[in-house]
Amino acid sequence: IDVLKLLKAAIKRLKERSKSSRFSNIAKIILVFKYILRYYKERVKAYKAVNYNAHAKALEDYLAINLRAA
Repeated sequence: IDVLKLLKAAIKRLKERSKSSRFSNIAKIILVFKYILRYYKERVKAYKAVNYNAHAKALEDYLAINLRAA
């Protein structure tokens, strides 16, 4: 997922910085986490509109459940 690339880049920057500026780097990491959470919430909203009971062999709503669990 492209969103996780942002997290990987932010963690890499955190590791490369000196110990004196760690608080500003932690703030950047928190911003990335907030973005990721907002992204997953939007994904869950997109799957709420699906009618999983449309027919007898319809799949369970595992995708929305797993996205919420993540």
